[in-house]
Amino acid sequence: MLRLEKTIPARRHVVEFTWVTRFHPFGAYSSARKRMNLSVQADCFWCGSAFKDDDTTMLAGRAKGKNVLLCEKCADRAASGEGTAL
Repeated sequence: MLRLEKTIPARRHVVEFTWVTRFHPFGAYSSARKRMNLSVQADCFWCGSAFKDDDTTMLAGRAKGKNVLLCEKCADRAASGEGTAL
């Protein structure tokens, strides 16, 4: 199981992912979602860094909750077992 952790004052936040896969470049994803009048997640779910149009996004399935977009850096850390992204 893939996992990311970070310390938040007074507690430790842990999110477990069942899978992570390479997704579309952010520009293609964003324009497709906008054409269908759907909301666009414009930043990484974990670290909050903003996506640029040429960035490759990573789609991750959380063990509990909806699928989210991660930047390549956070996805690599989860996959390598390092865990902590910040």
